[in-house]
Amino acid sequence: MKYLVVGLEASGTKMVAKYTAMQLGITDKFNDWKGRNRIKNKQNEVIHRSLPYGTRKTIKDRPYYAVHEHFGLPKEVKIIICIRDITATFLSSLKNHNKENIALTVNNMQTGLKYIYSYLKSKYKCFIFSYEMALFLGIKYFWEINKFFELPIYKNKTFEIKNGNFKYYDITNKIYMSLQQQKKNKIAKKLLSGV
Repeated sequence: MKYLVVGLEASGTKMVAKYTAMQLGITDKFNDWKGRNRIKNKQNEVIHRSLPYGTRKTIKDRPYYAVHEHFGLPKEVKIIICIRDITATFLSSLKNHNKENIALTVNNMQTGLKYIYSYLKSKYKCFIFSYEMALFLGIKYFWEINKFFELPIYKNKTFEIKNGNFKYYDITNKIYMSLQQQKKNKIAKKLLSGV
């Protein structure tokens, strides 16, 4: 079975692809694969693509295309669409992927959203993965992917979930710093660890 993990750049797709590969037994540990391109074993394959696929900050005028236009999707494919707070997605993409080019970042996000809508309208079964829900609920939220696709859950296969949103918001930075000073507090510990 093929599992396609897609989402806008900086929406958590790599993290979800690595988790999926680990749960499918393609990898033993979360960091056994860097989460780029694709990985497979005899039974399953995980394909990771940030949308729009085909663009790179160092290559001008490289054409955009949807993942299925490049790979061709088989009759049976399961899709995981990753979403993240739009401000955090924009700022992370702007800083880390688009050389702080605002117009390019906006264009990439608009193009990527068109492809996401096309997957939502398709015949394929899609699981919508929320980055923020994962931060709030922790590993148990990742298990919803397994449940949705009727896969066994390997509870011993886990990883540390890091909150990448704090740095993009002044108020959350203040809360984070305050919580760090109260590390003995159980609630503070949960919030800092992503539950």
